[in-house]
Amino acid sequence: MTELHLFDFKQEQTDEGGTLSCRVQGEGIDDQLTYQITTSDRAFQAPKTADWAVVGLLYPAMMRGANLRIEAGISRDLLFSLREDMQVLLRTWRGSLHKIDIVADAVDFTQAASSKRVATGFSGGIDTFATLAIYAGDEAPYAITDLMLFDVGAFGKHKSEAQNEVIARSKSRLKDYALSTGRHWFCVDTNLNDFYVGLRQAGFQRTHPLRNASAALALRSSIDVYNYSSSHTYYEVKTHDAIDIGRMDPITLPLLSSEGLKFISSGASKSRFEKTALVSTFEESFDLLDVCSASAEKRLEHVNCSVCEKCLRTLVTLDLLGKVDYYSASFDLDLYYAHREDAVRKILILAMYGSPSNRELRDHIRGTDLDGKLTYRDRMTVMALQLKDRLKNIQLKT
Repeated sequence: MTELHLFDFKQEQTDEGGTLSCRVQGEGIDDQLTYQITTSDRAFQAPKTADWAVVGLLYPAMMRGANLRIEAGISRDLLFSLREDMQVLLRTWRGSLHKIDIVADAVDFTQAASSKRVATGFSGGIDTFATLAIYAGDEAPYAITDLMLFDVGAFGKHKSEAQNEVIARSKSRLKDYALSTGRHWFCVDTNLNDFYVGLRQAGFQRTHPLRNASAALALRSSIDVYNYSSSHTYYEVKTHDAIDIGRMDPITLPLLSSEGLKFISSGASKSRFEKTALVSTFEESFDLLDVCSASAEKRLEHVNCSVCEKCLRTLVTLDLLGKVDYYSASFDLDLYYAHREDAVRKILILAMYGSPSNRELRDHIRGTDLDGKLTYRDRMTVMALQLKDRLKNIQLKT
């Protein structure tokens, strides 16, 4: 079996945050892994362990069948989890992954007593604001103190000018919102994606919890708890034959926790409709909600394109809740109202073959003023989409 060797670990503190890096060598690989951290927290300190590196490179190593040899300390409990349960779980989900050895020094993490700091990612989506709303309640055990934005490969290796502008806009929104709510903010930019490029079944959707957890672990000296805003409910948890690794968040995230940083799957107790209903009562979301899945070029024209599946699902849900007009700064409501009948029909079509979120929304549409009937052409479209979905699942299993 081949090997990925991680060595020459370096840390550099700067006025804006810091940089973490290490050398990665292996068969066909000789590169630098770098995490650039910027933050409003002037007391930020670099982590004392290399947990960030081992979690970030675990999946590429397992896909390559390459052992990891790390010339740095790894948190004792995390190292144990990565050697045992985490690999078993990942191989249950994706049978093409290999069992590997991880050679590193196990160390105990110690941190001076301080007030608990709790972080969450801030993308501006429904999951983000649902987490913020949940932990703003009086019954929540703690409040969110820090907001994070990680660039860990969602836009691929070579970003276009438009994609860079979308990222810059997201960072600006993060900083403004953190300042207005009295929280610290952190941004992590990394070339981690370079080590996933070219590997089969290693795209962002299949690996995002590991990538994001890696970035969060780079900040473990500053935060105690990380609330990972999960997109799926406990009902949707699935450990095999799923494209989106996020379906395993309630299982995966605790296995990535360590003595110094606890990961929590946040919002998994609520469905998409329930989350949107909660967010619609959270005034801070009215002008900032960002759910769009359209191309970066389209998103430059408006934060949300108002025509993609995620936009339509959110708009129709807000419409059913009587809250859509509150989001005029986030969506093109004139466009939505002009094509509302088509939007609802598209949701009904997607519900016949798609996600539990679309099926749930269909059930809420039934019997309301928005309800409509599908045409013969619509039903033929559904059959074609169902066939396409089956073929995708067959390819996933092979």
